[in-house]
Amino acid sequence: MRIFNRFFAITGLSFALCIWHGATFAQQADIELLENETPAGWITLAQGEKPDTTNIIISSGNTVMLDVNAAIKNLIIEQNATLSAPTSASNADLYTLEPGTFTEAGPAVISNNGTFGSADGQNSAIALLIPSSCNKFTLDGTGQTGIALIRPKKSNNNLDIDLLQDVNLYYNGVALSAVPLDQTGLTADNITLNILYGKKVAIKHADGEFHGLGTATEGGHYLYDISGMLDLSATTAIQNIVPFTNDASAVDLTIGGTVIFGKQLNLVRPNTQSTGRLSLSILDGAFADATLTTALNPGKAFFATNGSGVLKRTVNADAVTFPVGVSTATPVTLSSAGNAGVFFVGVKNQPDVNLPDADKTVKKQWTIISQNNFGNEVGISTTWLTADQPSTFDASKPVQFIRYANNDWITTDATLSGTGSQADPYRATAEGFTSFGIFAVQNKKVIESQPVVNLYPNPTNGNLNITFPETAAAGNLIITSSEGKKIMQAAIDKGTTNWNANITTWKPGMYFVMMENGGKRSSLKFIKK
Repeated sequence: MRIFNRFFAITGLSFALCIWHGATFAQQADIELLENETPAGWITLAQGEKPDTTNIIISSGNTVMLDVNAAIKNLIIEQNATLSAPTSASNADLYTLEPGTFTEAGPAVISNNGTFGSADGQNSAIALLIPSSCNKFTLDGTGQTGIALIRPKKSNNNLDIDLLQDVNLYYNGVALSAVPLDQTGLTADNITLNILYGKKVAIKHADGEFHGLGTATEGGHYLYDISGMLDLSATTAIQNIVPFTNDASAVDLTIGGTVIFGKQLNLVRPNTQSTGRLSLSILDGAFADATLTTALNPGKAFFATNGSGVLKRTVNADAVTFPVGVSTATPVTLSSAGNAGVFFVGVKNQPDVNLPDADKTVKKQWTIISQNNFGNEVGISTTWLTADQPSTFDASKPVQFIRYANNDWITTDATLSGTGSQADPYRATAEGFTSFGIFAVQNKKVIESQPVVNLYPNPTNGNLNITFPETAAAGNLIITSSEGKKIMQAAIDKGTTNWNANITTWKPGMYFVMMENGGKRSSLKFIKK
């Protein structure tokens, strides 16, 4: 079907039964002209035929108003052409458009090079629902898309939704989801929703939602692959990215580009025990931006950070948790007495730089970076499990943070709590940080105190006195000249604490004393006047 050269309204039977040509309906259509102008494989309709298997083109210069639910195959909107609704998406009435309505499963395309919906949301009341007869839906083109919502209509065991165009969604409910609108029989679902690289999908209504809680507690497999940008910053409603209750279900959010969350984010299905999988991954070079998120409920969920992937949050006066990890949740908490600004946090198992004492260091590297560093002191608390420690790390001994800066590691003493279990992980905490970067946690290096050995007077003219801690075993004392010649040797008995000698007759000069006792050695020097 080709529509061109005028403004039309798709209403009731007119859409179901008619083609538009010039300023009139199909009664006046020139079928031969339509066939010549229609791309190969696209169908022209004779009077009385229904467009439920129809490919539609809206030609340049035309505006088509959709005010009825419509089912089509494919759609092309040419440059300077418009398909819109009579009202905005915030009104109660939405008009559904179902591309991919086939008798056998196949792919469908809407190629929008003009305006689909509206650029400002005023004529956006179009619900784009993907029917179960479609196994791949693509929205592409160079135009502007501003509609109500995009999601599958019913359960689908093999569906990919590819968004290759910037899209604004204006619905005050679930505006973007891989979970079907009809919540019947979802356990068979296998649905992927992709936002391609360089493309941005934004939910513009404050009450708009991504994914959604829904009414069904059991589901299938839903994958969101965000290589471009998903912008939820305008939302104040709770964004429920939650698992289902059945073991076989899975919800995967893979961020290869950017996801900007709004005011509230919930990762826990309320009032039910969820055993389905919820996987949140931030790939290398990507980030999840929760700087606007003041209420974040992760439950047991976490963002798995890969490579340089990070979670971004704002740290104010309250302690702020970054629910990150690798294969298990090992969250990081930052706290400040004032506004410390925006921080990026990620964790990985392999260090980017050589550790000073890897055998005594937890096998985690935390990247903690300040975006705007207001200078306020920040407290850092990192967590890990027993399995994250080398066998030579001793959690019963003191620990310290080490921070990499200027090709060196700077140490800060930390307190350690926890038992190393998933329910009670080890937690290292320290305060007062104003510089950030790469962090690790190691056993504190304790330098054993050496026995205090004193020699006096020095210089001496006659008597030489040496005091030392009580000896635990017999030992020796040897005095040599500056030329290395042994001048004298004396035995040190067990249990003694001093030794003295009269050296009045010795030549003036410098002498060295070496005292050996119980496997320990002390060296001193003195001057004979």
